[in-house]
Amino acid sequence: MLTFASMRSAVTAPGFDGIARVMYWLMTRNVASRVISYTDPLTGARSLPGAIVASPSFATDGTGDTTQNYVFHWVRDAAIAAAEIAASGSRAGDPLVDLRMAQYAEFAATCQAATDDLATAVFTIDGRPRQGWSLQHDGPALQALMLLGAAERLDGPARDAARGVVERDLAFVVERAHDPATNLWEEVSGQSLFTRAVQLRALRAAPDNALGAAIPAGAPDVEAWLAARIPDHVDGNGRYLSVLDAQLRPDYDPNIDVVLACLHGAIPATDPHLLATVAELRRIWTDPASPFRYPINDIDAAEDLGPLVGRYPGDVYDGDNDPTDTTRDVVGHPWPVCSAALAELHYRVAAAIANDAAPPADDLSRPFFAQVGASGVATSEAVAALCRAGDRILRAIVSHSDHLSLSEQFDKESGFEKSVRELTWSYAAFLSAVRARRRVRPGGGG
Repeated sequence: MLTFASMRSAVTAPGFDGIARVMYWLMTRNVASRVISYTDPLTGARSLPGAIVASPSFATDGTGDTTQNYVFHWVRDAAIAAAEIAASGSRAGDPLVDLRMAQYAEFAATCQAATDDLATAVFTIDGRPRQGWSLQHDGPALQALMLLGAAERLDGPARDAARGVVERDLAFVVERAHDPATNLWEEVSGQSLFTRAVQLRALRAAPDNALGAAIPAGAPDVEAWLAARIPDHVDGNGRYLSVLDAQLRPDYDPNIDVVLACLHGAIPATDPHLLATVAELRRIWTDPASPFRYPINDIDAAEDLGPLVGRYPGDVYDGDNDPTDTTRDVVGHPWPVCSAALAELHYRVAAAIANDAAPPADDLSRPFFAQVGASGVATSEAVAALCRAGDRILRAIVSHSDHLSLSEQFDKESGFEKSVRELTWSYAAFLSAVRARRRVRPGGGG
């Protein structure tokens, strides 16, 4: 039986594999099947198998925790969660995982058939486009990557469905890569580094794919063009800018979506511009002199936990207000998604150093390594320091969770969970970080 005492014990002496197993089952409650089904709170429609609900929260669900309705299938969020489901089973085949992958592929095909524009970012849980939502270009690339990676789990009609979905997704990337679109956080329209990075990774993964999906004409040229655009996002300080050619809110950079562009896209973990950006992200939420510092990080630091991080310093969304109201004081809070992404970045850098046997030593990267005590030390000590840094962040997420249930955000003052509950992406981000940790220390996760 999971008790508060046992959970705190796991946090103190990290047992991340065991924690991840619990979070996996909490996440998969949001995956519709023939056994688990959801009802659309607006229309009464029943979910189709394979729909991945972003969160079971909606404004009138009786909890009073949020004004938002997340009972929808976001293409981006669903692909990220589905990747964790695919990674959860044995490579020899896990019948339940394979079934979920088949249902995911077939639901993706249903959604594609219901729209003429694959920039449609959100679908109802019965496979219809959500009306009045922004157009986004990252979902098709992430969906294609997920299905290409899960090819060995698919056969028969599900494999045929996945092949068709991937071919349409890749064609969309080639046709629309040059176009601006709404960014990852669904707030501004422009040229997004995250979108470009995941599109580039999808095109690089496409040749000789195991699904037998056809590669669209012009793919190599678009791939080369996207690769050449990544440096355009570097600012005068050597850090990445998240969105170009956009009307940005104040203090929109540094933005954690740059880290997500590494985890889900084609930005290397040891990219000096990325590490310079991460060092600044960490500073703004921990430095006592920063106006954006989260008070909860001061409390956690005394317990050797954290830090928790948010989306960007000028965030005004807390899950309960109108995010278009820019007259409000800054009220942004840390997110499990963002914090787990930061932890995973540390593990990925550790793995890269362990493989190359030498940490980067350039001026842009130096502040990142100095923050975690990984500069000027032996390679093995640098790897250990980076792993400890990631562990502190994951322990903070667990410590502030509601008995391992994860919401969208943590309150920056109290650390209590807030906004929509049981956010699928929060679980997926934690699971992905734990998998990255295992790659540093084979055979161990906790």
